[in-house]
Amino acid sequence: MPQGPQIEETAVEDQYAMEHEQRRFLALIAHNHMKPAMLQFVKEHVHVLKHFKITGTASTLRTVKAVFKEYGVKDSVAYGPLCSSGPLGGDAQIAAQLAFHQIGGIIFFEDPLSAHPHIADVHSLRRLALVHNVLLALNTTSADAMINILEQGLSDKTLIPSFYKTLASPAVSEYLAGQNKIVQSLVSKVKHEPHHHHHKISRKADEHLERDPVHHLSIKHPEDHVGMCHHELEGLAVLEDAHHAHTIRGEDVHHTDTIRANKRKRTEEITSSETKKRRKKQQRGETQQGKENEKPVQRKREALKSPLKEFLSGLGSSTHAKE
Repeated sequence: MPQGPQIEETAVEDQYAMEHEQRRFLALIAHNHMKPAMLQFVKEHVHVLKHFKITGTASTLRTVKAVFKEYGVKDSVAYGPLCSSGPLGGDAQIAAQLAFHQIGGIIFFEDPLSAHPHIADVHSLRRLALVHNVLLALNTTSADAMINILEQGLSDKTLIPSFYKTLASPAVSEYLAGQNKIVQSLVSKVKHEPHHHHHKISRKADEHLERDPVHHLSIKHPEDHVGMCHHELEGLAVLEDAHHAHTIRGEDVHHTDTIRANKRKRTEEITSSETKKRRKKQQRGETQQGKENEKPVQRKREALKSPLKEFLSGLGSSTHAKE
């Protein structure tokens, strides 16, 4: 039966096992030229790392598993999702886990002397680590300091709060306050916007719209408006406004109403002018027709005058003969 320190050590191990399920993942990442350094780091601190749930990019995580197997702890270590290699999206996958509050800390051995095709993903990962305020080590020196905190955090989880609860950068509260103001402003604007009631367009206007929604329903073609009643003309003005302005904003409502009123007035004026022109043409046609009707009467009169002139002329000749 275990006695003394052995009993105490077993109790501590049980406590670690219970808290192990609650802890968020520790992500281990290393660029190619930094993988040997990561291998050495894991070997030196396997006694601490074995208590954490480990995730990471593809080749780095395979290296870590090989070390755990060598030290006989591979089966006792819990692993998180196996991500792709960095250039294939692995860093982006770690960043996604960060955004879903599944990562408590990151040890990332970056290679500062090589170009990386996925540098945008690396920057995104670092930025999100700052946003969510998790433990972050980007070189071997900071990783050595961080491992001491992780070891102490096994017995005092207040030292590694990001593994147990969601944190955030102090800048996040300011950002959220600004976003709330924007949303409240938009909601307030929507509430105070007047409702626009558009008039229905007649069947005749619909037929014109099917032929040509721009030209046929326009005050540029007043002949299409003859015979249309007031609400139909008003409907045409609404269509024109919709064609030239896709969105009517609240602050432009008064200006838009003025434009519509002017368009309706111009439409009525043009329609009235066209009607007058047609009436004048009709009157001129009637006058011309009257003149045409008078010509046969004139011809008849001329035809009657000719025999009369001849008769009178004959009478005159016979009178002179008698004398």
